[in-house]
Amino acid sequence: MDKPQDEKQINLRDVWHIVVKRKWLVVLPFVLAVTAAYGGSFLLMEKYQSRVTIIVKESELIGPELRRITATTGFDAVRSERDLKLWQQSITSEIKAPATLLRVINELDLADDPEMQVEIDRLVAAYPQYSRRELTNIALIEKLQEEHIRVGFTGQNLVAIQCESQYPLQARQMAQVLADVFREEQIREDLLRIRAMQEFSTEQLTIYKKEWEDAEQKLANFKKDYSRSSVSEKIVDGVLDGITAEMDQAKLRMEDIVDQKSFTAGNLENAGIDTASLILTAELIGYASILNGINEQKASLMERYTRTDPKVLEVMGRFNRGLDSLIVICERTVSNSFPELRGAALDQAVEYLVLATKIDLAVAEQITLNNTLEKLKNRYTTWPDYEIELKRYEQRATTKKDIYLKFNTQLLGSRINEDAFRKEAENRYKIIEPATLPLAPVYPDRFRIVALGCALGLVLGFGAVLLAEVLDSSLRTIEETESYLGLKVLGTIPRIEARKRTHSAQRSEPVEIS
Repeated sequence: MDKPQDEKQINLRDVWHIVVKRKWLVVLPFVLAVTAAYGGSFLLMEKYQSRVTIIVKESELIGPELRRITATTGFDAVRSERDLKLWQQSITSEIKAPATLLRVINELDLADDPEMQVEIDRLVAAYPQYSRRELTNIALIEKLQEEHIRVGFTGQNLVAIQCESQYPLQARQMAQVLADVFREEQIREDLLRIRAMQEFSTEQLTIYKKEWEDAEQKLANFKKDYSRSSVSEKIVDGVLDGITAEMDQAKLRMEDIVDQKSFTAGNLENAGIDTASLILTAELIGYASILNGINEQKASLMERYTRTDPKVLEVMGRFNRGLDSLIVICERTVSNSFPELRGAALDQAVEYLVLATKIDLAVAEQITLNNTLEKLKNRYTTWPDYEIELKRYEQRATTKKDIYLKFNTQLLGSRINEDAFRKEAENRYKIIEPATLPLAPVYPDRFRIVALGCALGLVLGFGAVLLAEVLDSSLRTIEETESYLGLKVLGTIPRIEARKRTHSAQRSEPVEIS
């Protein structure tokens, strides 16, 4: 079967011959890509890197007990993987802190860089509300944090500070200044911390003692309250029974009032009076709130006294006298709202309004008494947990006492000489790898760039060969020729290759064809 005319195949065994035949398509892109990569690397801005390593040792003058009590921070406090990460984050933040970087900027005069001034001019035009000095500091600090300073850690106590710059001397100076600032700040913080530990004042000790005394007083009050509740158990039961009885009576009174209100409403409807027009006025609502306040006062007293106690009876008498005044207010309200009512109709309307107000009062009274009863039940049913609460109060008092005594002991026994601690602190933060002057730039990496250029050149070269081979329309085989022309091939002329017999031969002899 003849193959389609437009179908082309590339035999994989002939790939090498194809590459050799079109070798310049491979060589030329390869040479151009390598040349461009190598030459372009010289156009990139060089960066030099300098590194300084600081070892952080544990303090030998501060014992573990003092560190624990005073919550010493830093490498001394590192005890777990999480603590180590927090400490490393803290160190990184301190080294890259704006205050630290500002000292570097001032000491090295980084603001005088001409290239930086061009960027500052643009910022001044964009943010005229800020001074040029402020914008310079902000821009330099951000540039140092993002591009020029790296902080690394080796193990648990080695801090590596790497600084990059386009100038070798500046990179070394930045690393050295950052290391010095870091050491100074750490030593200063340690001195302040030890000085604070040494200068516990009488006022501070008084605070700890006051907390201890307060915890002891709460423990004593708890025991006293429990004893009082145990002695007065019968009184408590009487109080609960009194509130329950009062709730029952309030419920019965409300049911009676509801029946009376329904009967009165029927009489008013027979008389042609619409009960919807008899509403509570602002005066009635305000007076009802006063009576509700008396009911709340009665409920508060019933938390401590029985229902027959004179104090409770006196409040109940005031409430009943308030109901008498309520009738007068309702009569005045109906007379003002319905001046046409007379006789029995007027009395029925007043009674309806009084009953409506009493229902609201009874509902509020039931809610208040129910809340009081629940509060008392919750209060006196928590005593079965007495042992748990007692243990909690005792543990708190013991903890406060221990804190006071330990701080008092440390105040008397931790008088460390500040000069000795300063010398010890200088050894704690020791530079074991000082910043050196970089001799070769770390960027650009020309070997890597050239390697990438080689890879790119090979890809482009082989891609060009493949494209040229696909676009080549010449006939390669007998089958392609017969398929394209539609004729049979009668004969072929084989390829004649020359063979060199000697290295000095300048001409080729024909090869015998069998």
